[in-house]
Amino acid sequence: MPPDASLVAAPVRPRRRAVLPAVSLALICAVTTTLFLLTREKTGADAIGAAADRLHDQSATAVEVTYADPDGESISGKFTLDDELNATGTITDPVAGTADLVEYTAYSAVRGDADWWSRRNPDQAGALRKKWATPSADPFPVELTGNFDPGSLAHLLAQVRDHGTVMPVEDPFRGRRVAGMTWNGWSVLVTTESPQTLVWLGGPITRSGPIKPVSWARPQAGPRSATPTAFHPTSAYAGSPRPARYALAPVAVPQPPYVSVTVNDAPDGAAQSVQRAVAKVLPEAARSGGLPAPEEPPVEGSVLPKLPHFETTVNATNCTTPTCRWTVTVTNTGTAAGRASVVATVSPGMPTRTISIGTLQPGESRTTAPMTFANPAPRVAGRTTQVPVDYTADIFSPDLAGASAAVINRLRSRGIEIPNASILNNGDEVQKAIAYRALDVMSGRAGFRPGKVLAAVENAFRQNAVPELQTLTQSGRLENPQDLAEKLSQLDFEIDPDPTAPQPDKGRIGFRREVQVAVTTLRADPRARVLLDGVKEVGGRRYRVDLLVERAVSGRTETEAFQIKTVSSDKLYANLRTALRQLNGRNPAASSTGVAEHAPPDSRRIALIYLEPAAGWIQAADRAGLERKLTGSGRSSLLADWCVDGTAQADEVLIVNQLGTHRWSKEQMNALLDVSGQCV
Repeated sequence: MPPDASLVAAPVRPRRRAVLPAVSLALICAVTTTLFLLTREKTGADAIGAAADRLHDQSATAVEVTYADPDGESISGKFTLDDELNATGTITDPVAGTADLVEYTAYSAVRGDADWWSRRNPDQAGALRKKWATPSADPFPVELTGNFDPGSLAHLLAQVRDHGTVMPVEDPFRGRRVAGMTWNGWSVLVTTESPQTLVWLGGPITRSGPIKPVSWARPQAGPRSATPTAFHPTSAYAGSPRPARYALAPVAVPQPPYVSVTVNDAPDGAAQSVQRAVAKVLPEAARSGGLPAPEEPPVEGSVLPKLPHFETTVNATNCTTPTCRWTVTVTNTGTAAGRASVVATVSPGMPTRTISIGTLQPGESRTTAPMTFANPAPRVAGRTTQVPVDYTADIFSPDLAGASAAVINRLRSRGIEIPNASILNNGDEVQKAIAYRALDVMSGRAGFRPGKVLAAVENAFRQNAVPELQTLTQSGRLENPQDLAEKLSQLDFEIDPDPTAPQPDKGRIGFRREVQVAVTTLRADPRARVLLDGVKEVGGRRYRVDLLVERAVSGRTETEAFQIKTVSSDKLYANLRTALRQLNGRNPAASSTGVAEHAPPDSRRIALIYLEPAAGWIQAADRAGLERKLTGSGRSSLLADWCVDGTAQADEVLIVNQLGTHRWSKEQMNALLDVSGQCV
C-alpha cells in the first residue's frame, strides 16, 4: 500500500505515534531523575540517617576497637558481630598478649596465650594458655554485643542524626569522602556516596555517652583520689584496683577513657559464620540455635596447675632466758610434691640462716630443728627489760622458681623487705620471683632508695605491667636499671595540656609508652641495649632522650635516639614539634637532671608519635590521611621546627595509630613539606 494511502486510511495514527514518544521521553526523564536522586551524595543528618537505615538492613558488622585509659590501660580488638548478639574476634594487649573471644549475650569464653593471661591471672597463666575458658572478669572493657552489633550502631546513628551537630570534615577517611556529626562528646563519620556507610566513631566513656563499659566502679580511695562524684569503668584486667588520676597541676584531671572504632562491612555469610563459631564453644548459643551443645568451657579459676604451695608457721614465744629458741613449721598446701628451704631471720638477735626442709608431699608438714640466739634484751640488775623482736621466715623452692635465698639476703642487707600486706605477696612463687629479681636489679647500683624501689615494683604489679617489668629487669640489656623506679612509679599515659578546660590543667607526664617501646625493642632484637630516659656521656658532654637504643651491626654499633610523644587531643603538630626540638637540644634542661634532652652525636634521631583514641579520627587514619594532616593548616609551624638553618631535625618520623606504624624518612618528610633541596 502506498504510503500516502495509509495515511488516509488511518488518520489518527500520527497523533498516537506522536504521543508515544512523548510518553517514553517522560518515562526516561522520570527514571533518570529518580536514579539521580538515589545516587547523589548526601551530607549532614541526611547522610547519617541513610547510614542508620543501611545498618538496620545488615545482618553483621565488623569493627576494630581501640580503648585507652589515661591511667595506663590500653587494649584493642577486631570483632565480627551478628544481629542476634553473637560475636567473635581477637583481643590484643600492648607489647604482648592475644586472646580469641566468643560471646553470646552475657556469655563469653576466651582462649588466650600465656602473655595475655599473665596480666589477668598470672598464677594460672601456664595452665590456661591456649584453652577455652570462661573468664572471671569481662575480657574487654567495653560491651561488644550491646554496642557494636548492627542494630545498636543504627540506633546510635539515629540519635546522632536527631540530636547531633554537623561537624565539618574536609579530608577523606581512608580514601572515601565522608560527612561527620558530633553528639554528647562523640563523633561519627559516614561516607557521602551511596550507599552511605558508617566508617568510624569515637569518643569518651562517660555516664551520659552512647557507648557503655561492661561495668562502672569508683576509683580506689586515696589521699589524692579523683573527684568523689566521678565514676570510671572497671579495668579489663581482673583484680586490679584502679588508681586515681593526677595532673601536673594541683587540680585532679578526671579524664575518662576514650574509644576509637573503625566499622567495616562484614563479608557475605559472616552472620552464619559467627553463629557457628560461637555455638562450637558456648552451649547457650548452640541451644538457642537448635544445635548440639558443646561441653561447658571450664571456669577460669577451676583450671589449676598442679604445683606445691608452702605455708609457714613461726613457733616462738616471749623469751626470758639468756638463750632464745624458735622453730618454723612448713606445710605443703599445694597439689604436688615440692622441695623447700626456710630463710630465717630474727631482728635483732639472729642473722639470716637457710635451713633445708627437704621434699614435702601435698598435705605434709615438717618443722625445723630448734634455732637459738642470744637474748638481745640488755641485762639491768634489779629490772626486767624488754626488746621487741621480729621473727621472719621465707620459703625458697627450686620447684617453683621462687626467689633464691641469696637474693632475699641481698635485699635485706640493702634495707628492702616485702611487707606481709604487699601486693607482691598475692601472686604465686613465679610472680614473687619476678618481683624479687626486679628489686634486686633496681637496687644493685649506688643511690637507690629502698622505699621508692619497693613502691615502684608494687605499682608495676598493681598496673598489670608484670610482662614489661620482667623483660626490663631480666634481659640484662637495660643500661640504667637504677632509673627504673621513677618510670615504674608513673605508668600512666601522657595527657596533653588543656588550657581551655573549665579547670585549666598543665597536662600530665606518664611513662607507659616509653616503657612499652623499650620492652618491645628488647623482645624484638636480642642484640639491642636500651637506655630508658637516662643520661649518656659522649665526649665529656651529657645527652638525654626518652629512649636510646644501641645495636651491634656488622661489627659496629648503631645508635637510635627516640623522643616519644603521646597525642591525646588534636595537638599532633605541637607534639611533633616538641619532639623535634628535644631531639636537637632546643628545649630547656629538665629540673630533675639538669640535662637538656638532646640526641647524642652520630645517632639516628627518631620522632615517635602515638595517636591515642582521644586524638579523634586521625587515630584510625591511613597514611594519606596523616599526610594531609601534616601538610594542612599547621604546616608552616611544623616546618619552622622541621628545618632549622637548612638542617632537618630528625632522620625519621614514626606515627603509630590503629592501622599500625607509619614511617617517613628524612627525605620523604622533606618532599612532603616541599623543602627537598633546601633541607639536608
